[in-house]
Amino acid sequence: MQTPIQQPSFLRVFVFPAFWILCIPAATIAFFWHGQSKMDDDLRMGILTMIQDDKQSTELQKKEAREFFSREPVSRLIERPELAPMFAPQTMNIYWQFRWLIRLAVISIAVSIVMFVALGFGVWMQPCEGVIFTIITGDS
Repeated sequence: MQTPIQQPSFLRVFVFPAFWILCIPAATIAFFWHGQSKMDDDLRMGILTMIQDDKQSTELQKKEAREFFSREPVSRLIERPELAPMFAPQTMNIYWQFRWLIRLAVISIAVSIVMFVALGFGVWMQPCEGVIFTIITGDS
């Protein structure tokens, strides 16, 4: 006989795996958003330093440039074709990796939710209650 801890339950069989399946992509999103914002801050500080050190620009031009780069995150500026050449290819590559990994994590969460809803609907529509119990416990 199985102890209460060993006995399968709805929580152990369905809820905990669903939680972990959704938790991993959510952690991925948080990690890559954090990484992207950190890179945005670092690049913005570098750009602002370059603007400040520029000897050819007037104070008005420097002020406008500082306001522009302080207002928009670098990750959005990289998408603009007219500004893309000012960034190194390696920087562009890193930002595209961040973007695609965030997208893949969001897609993974969406597909997981759809699959769990479909599974729940299938279980709810199941005409024979004993079949689900047999699947979960392995008893006949």
